[in-house]
Amino acid sequence: MKKLFWVIMVVSLVALLAVPAMADRDRHHDRDQLNLAWADDFTLQVNPFGLFVGFFTRNSDSIERSFNGFTGIAQVNQAAGSGNNQGNSVTAAITQFPKGREEAVGISVTDLDVIQANFLNLVVTIGGRYEDEIERSFNGFTGIAQVNQAAGYGNNQKNTVGVAANVNTEGALAIADTDLVQVNALNAVINGPHVTISAEIERSFNGGTGVAQVNQSPGSLNNQSNSVAVSYAGFGTHH
Repeated sequence: MKKLFWVIMVVSLVALLAVPAMADRDRHHDRDQLNLAWADDFTLQVNPFGLFVGFFTRNSDSIERSFNGFTGIAQVNQAAGSGNNQGNSVTAAITQFPKGREEAVGISVTDLDVIQANFLNLVVTIGGRYEDEIERSFNGFTGIAQVNQAAGYGNNQKNTVGVAANVNTEGALAIADTDLVQVNALNAVINGPHVTISAEIERSFNGGTGVAQVNQSPGSLNNQSNSVAVSYAGFGTHH
C-alpha cells in the first residue's frame, strides 16, 4: 500500500512538472528538464516451525584484525548458529545535472522495506558456549561498514542504508523512507545449566568516517536491525 502511495505521488509530480517543461522546450531545447531516480529494497525472511537443540555445543563467530583502513562498503554476515536470518543492503537513488543545466528538476526516491519473522519455534540449550566477537577490526575506515553475527538460534538481523539525493537542480524532491516489521511469536527459549552467552566488541570501529552498523546475537530468537535513510536536495545557482 505504501509503495502504491509513493508511485502515485511521484507520477503526479512528474505530470505537474512536465507542463512547464514542455512550455520551456523551445527556449531550452538542449536542456534536460526532468530526471527521475528510484531505488527499492525489499527483504522478506521467514523461519517457521523450527526446533533448535544445542547439547554442550560451542558456536563462535569471530572477526579479528580485519577490515581496517578500507574505503567503500564492507558487508559481513556470520552465523555459527542455526535458523538465523541475516542481511546487508545499500540502496541509492541519485539525480545529478551538469553545470549549465541548473533549471532542470530532479526527483529521487529510495524505499526500504524489511519483514522478518520467526514463529512457532522452540530453542533448547544444555551446556555449551555461544560467542560473538569483534576484535581490533573496522578501524580507520571510510564508507559503510555493516556486520551481523549470530552464534545463537533463530535470530533476525538486518542492516540497511538508503540515500535519495538531487544535486545541482533548480527544483528537487528527495524522499528516503524505511519500514521495518520483525515478529517473534509463540516462541520458547530454554537454557539449561552451564550455558555461556557472550557478545564482545574490543578495540574496533575507532577513527572511522561514515556509517557503522553492527548486530551481535549469541542468544536466540532476537530481532535486530539498523536503518539509515537520508534525503538530500542540493540546488544549483543561476549565472
